[in-house]
Amino acid sequence: MKPQYAQAVVVPSARPSSGMGAISNKNPGRQERQEEEEEEEEEEEEEEEEEEEEEEEEEEEEEEEKEEEMEEEEEEEKEKD
Repeated sequence: MKPQYAQAVVVPSARPSSGMGAISNKNPGRQERQEEEEEEEEEEEEEEEEEEEEEEEEEEEEEEEKEEEMEEEEEEEKEKD
């Protein structure tokens, strides 16, 4: 007696994979994750820009302080002469 095997039956899906009525988003969660990732990237970029601006402001303040110190030193030297 031969063993009986089930025969594979190919059933076409209800929606075509291409053309009119095709499934536009095969993975619906993917788009949401992609949007979340884009938002996170934008937030990170904004944070980086803010940090850069703060660093620039700090550098400018340091330069101004150095200039003031140099001016004070020059005035002191002039007073000594």
